[in-house]
Amino acid sequence: MEQKKLTAAERAEQDEILKRRERFRRAYEQRVESGAQKQYYEHTKNRKRAQYDAEKAALLADDCTLGANAFTPKNADLPMAVNQ
Repeated sequence: MEQKKLTAAERAEQDEILKRRERFRRAYEQRVESGAQKQYYEHTKNRKRAQYDAEKAALLADDCTLGANAFTPKNADLPMAVNQ
């Protein structure tokens, strides 16, 4: 597959994006090494869990179905599978 030739401006923009990603990655790795990332995770874990539970409760209150059967209507008349 043939790649499109980038202009100088597009190449510079792409390089800036890559440098920014690398900078974020290095900062993340430093947080992991120092233990700050684990502290942040422990600090926010309960708040995120509470938010998740509240969203789930709101869906259940609206009578939404969760999980694998989310796209099957509750009162659908589906034929039973017959082993033959």
